[in-house]
Amino acid sequence: MKKLSFIVVLAILSVSGALFARKPASVEEQLRVADSGELQLLIRTDGALLFGRITKIVADHVYFETEGDTVIIFIPQIKEVKEITRDNIKNGKYWSPNPNVNRLYLFPTARPLKKGRGYVAGYYIIAPMAAYGLTERFSIAGGASFLNAAGAVFMAGAYLAPKFAVSIGDYVSLSAGAAGAQGCSQRDFDPTLLIAYGAGTFGKPGASLTFGAGYGVFRLSADSTVEFGEFTGALGFMAGGEIRMTRRIAIVTENYFMQGLWDFKPIVSYGMRFFGESFSLEGAFINTIGVEEFKGRFPGFPLVSIVYNF
Repeated sequence: MKKLSFIVVLAILSVSGALFARKPASVEEQLRVADSGELQLLIRTDGALLFGRITKIVADHVYFETEGDTVIIFIPQIKEVKEITRDNIKNGKYWSPNPNVNRLYLFPTARPLKKGRGYVAGYYIIAPMAAYGLTERFSIAGGASFLNAAGAVFMAGAYLAPKFAVSIGDYVSLSAGAAGAQGCSQRDFDPTLLIAYGAGTFGKPGASLTFGAGYGVFRLSADSTVEFGEFTGALGFMAGGEIRMTRRIAIVTENYFMQGLWDFKPIVSYGMRFFGESFSLEGAFINTIGVEEFKGRFPGFPLVSIVYNF
């Protein structure tokens, strides 16, 4: 367990260090003449946004073609140039791409995490995790928790989760992955969990559904002399989705149905995600349906996280 925790923490620190060591691309590196079918967003230093494309670069000026007009802009007056699509423009306003297309709250969507892209997240501050795209189709994620609390709600432990994903067109993505987790406690409750799963995500980045199915084996104690120390297998399903309501707000839900855990009675989560181009702040509630022990405990157990996408 100590080795796994050390590897996961080292991976998180390495990804974070690489992230903050990155230098943003200079404006000159972003400048290029776009094809007629492409769309670019040009942000000037005064905050003005222009939609169109660069048609010519001459010395220290660019020729930027907008609808029915061409503007000549001095390069030092340009803050940023980025590639966008028509879907990023709604009612004449720019909607930045959804930075969270690769994840719901806890479960990853089936969308590939592009090579060199990733995110760092913190759940309740005490449970950090990181994910990174090693290739265009293969990514690795890992996380840890450093606090033991009553009822094992915040149980110390670590996990690693590789994922292979592929997109079929613009609206369908499929993935297969695995996860291994090991708890750590001063008591006899040190659960071990191994999962293999498959998932599919359907829809646009602003309105999508994700379905997953997996099989896991778990052991509730690392001490084989304890009565419940044998490995047990269970089948599980996940159904979730996200819908973007405004430029900065989305509604997210993530729900589980697991064999042997309340006989497939659902574990539901629902909440809101507030985001910009890189940072996201999430607030949600986790609850159960049809479980007597939680009857009447609305709205549920709170989940809070902050995410930085890079």
